[in-house]
Amino acid sequence: MLHGPVHPRITLLWAYHGTLFLSDSWIEEFEVQPGVFFVESGLIGLRHEGKETLCRPGDLFFTFTGHRSQFAAPGTRLLSIGYQLGLVDQPPLYDLPFGLHVPKSQRRAADHALQAASVALCRAVHPKLRHPSSIQSYPEEAPDLVHHAARQAALWKWLTVLMACLEKRKTTPRPFSIQDSTVGKVRTALDKRPLNKSASSISVDLALNVGWRRVQQLFRAELHMSPSQYFERRRLRHAQMRLSEVGVSVKEVASELGFSSLSHFSFWFKRHCGCAPRVFQTRL
Repeated sequence: MLHGPVHPRITLLWAYHGTLFLSDSWIEEFEVQPGVFFVESGLIGLRHEGKETLCRPGDLFFTFTGHRSQFAAPGTRLLSIGYQLGLVDQPPLYDLPFGLHVPKSQRRAADHALQAASVALCRAVHPKLRHPSSIQSYPEEAPDLVHHAARQAALWKWLTVLMACLEKRKTTPRPFSIQDSTVGKVRTALDKRPLNKSASSISVDLALNVGWRRVQQLFRAELHMSPSQYFERRRLRHAQMRLSEVGVSVKEVASELGFSSLSHFSFWFKRHCGCAPRVFQTRL
């Protein structure tokens, strides 16, 4: 039985309008979250279940939750927004495989409106950065209520335009439904968990009424990834942000994430990003 109203939720995962720092060779397949990107220059390649897609300047790509491998030509510039959309404790609102590629020649008026709304959202999120790169893409806390309100207004406006774009292509959101709240509890705990800890003991810490195997099944059914993969994505985001800061050593970041060996940390980072931590720093 549902108690109280069911509230829609949109979470901004990233927003940038600049250089994409990514390996120029295919990286290992990884979990991706919903998003859109417009290619302004360069080339980005995407691979899913053996199918390869090349996105060139002027192209638009809608990403949905799933797995993929990718690469980007050096100097590639994108306008990109990442989000999570749905109801609290619900599966993603759009549940589609891989994504939707829109070549420049097939773009419509609604797509151009989405591009303008994406630019506006980037400016609201990064008011002091003219062209934030993928390294600077993660939203920080708004400094005050005025900036927070402006950011939220831009985000909801962007969402309205996005849904109109997808509706033009006969892509509609799934019906709302009430699901097991276990995923919401675990996800909240993983978001607060120290980054040098393991994700596997969460079920014990929360005293859940279901086993860890069931938690993994629920997590995959709703978020298309395991709890460990969700937590690893958070750790990777932290590593990228810290490595982009001036004066921060690879050893410091490895220690913060609980790695006792620099070689193990370098292997882990390269597996996810396609390059070693020190190489990543030299590209900034």
